[in-house]
Amino acid sequence: MLSLILCFVVLTIVGGNIILAAFSVFTILLIVIDIIAFTVVVGWDLGVIEAVNYVVVIGMSIDYSVHMSEAFNEGHGKTRADKVKSMLEEMGVSVLSGALSTLLATFPMFFAPNTFFVKFASFMFCTIALSCIYALTFFPAVLATIGPLGNTGMIWVRISNLRKHWVHEFTKKHVKSKMFREREEAETM
Repeated sequence: MLSLILCFVVLTIVGGNIILAAFSVFTILLIVIDIIAFTVVVGWDLGVIEAVNYVVVIGMSIDYSVHMSEAFNEGHGKTRADKVKSMLEEMGVSVLSGALSTLLATFPMFFAPNTFFVKFASFMFCTIALSCIYALTFFPAVLATIGPLGNTGMIWVRISNLRKHWVHEFTKKHVKSKMFREREEAETM
């Protein structure tokens, strides 16, 4: 849980959009739940291998959602549908090819004589497959339905506006320059 909170904070700061960060973290949460369900269905008990893999799952599942989130944020278009289309055109192929190459690289580990490698391959395969599926289906559907438009959710725009307001108020109270007073008088008229 702490890692998802940290993930949310980092995505908000780096991506600059609190709404997209929330959608990304929710997508990652769904993937983690699916991976835990996978281990239960397969019948694995919680051991060292599973604990290590649970730690790795969040780091591996964040990749595709973040790429799609950034593509949506930078996407062209005025409507959600246009931004989602732009996102899928720009980043969809890259996400899919990245997932396929990782799945292909994971495949030989299924035939290893060591149990650790077989379990790790299962975790990796499921995590990457689910991440790709969620990033290319669920995430675009959410963004097409309720994704942010314009500056909605952009924290840096809010911070910049607050900064301008604070500087203005500070200047109004503490700076008694003739130029500032003249500008204030002109604005009030």
